[in-house]
Amino acid sequence: MALDIEERIRQINARLKAGKVGVSVQQRGDRLCLRGTLPPRPNSTKDKPFRQEIYLGVYCNPAGFTYAENEAKLVGSLLAKREFSKGAIPTHEKIPTAIVYSSIAEPMGQVCGA
Repeated sequence: MALDIEERIRQINARLKAGKVGVSVQQRGDRLCLRGTLPPRPNSTKDKPFRQEIYLGVYCNPAGFTYAENEAKLVGSLLAKREFSKGAIPTHEKIPTAIVYSSIAEPMGQVCGA
């Protein structure tokens, strides 16, 4: 099962890299996050962009993979336009519950080998 999750993340990141998005999807436990070079927060002591993570709070399931890839594209486009701000990205508290539970639309067997 873990190999299937790793393979799915590899595929997503390959598409993001091919599209020159500049943001990748990472697994943290059973959840997904984004990783990229982002501008410092307003209250940060750093003055230049540095590698940071955005915790999405979605599970490693088909709906979570779709959501994470779409959010990576959104963050990448905001970074490219120099319009990125931390408030533009929803945190897990703002994600509709339907996103987490909508994995019924894509059978788990295709991703997890169940």
